[in-house]
Amino acid sequence: NVNGMAKITETFEEGTRRGAKLDLTPCYNNVESVGRTIALVDNQKLEVHDSLTPTKDVKMVWTLVTDKSTELSVIDDTTIRMVRGEKSVLVSCVASVPVVASTWWCKATTAYESADANCLGFKTSLPAHTTTTITVTLKPEQ
Repeated sequence: NVNGMAKITETFEEGTRRGAKLDLTPCYNNVESVGRTIALVDNQKLEVHDSLTPTKDVKMVWTLVTDKSTELSVIDDTTIRMVRGEKSVLVSCVASVPVVASTWWCKATTAYESADANCLGFKTSLPAHTTTTITVTLKPEQ
């Protein structure tokens, strides 16, 4: 669970990549460090790169919340398709540990979240005192 303040440590614009780096360490318990880099690449895809080092073995779910009108389908262990109307986006995950793609209905936990929502994510286990990397890419399906 997230509870804390994330700090933007850097913004960047490098060729066809632009984005920001964040220190998420204060948002989590039982971690040595959590870093996130978010980048728009070629004005076409979004990459979210996380680097996590927990202080104990933990189960983790990388989660993205969508509204209930978005159709979700698991393609394989590392890919999920999101469809709304005529638009389709592939959400793919590359990680240094095995992941399992999953979708589920989720209930709002804060006032700013939609009352009914769909969630998608990648479930995994993180070993203690080991840095794990997880990169999730959102790209329009052609």
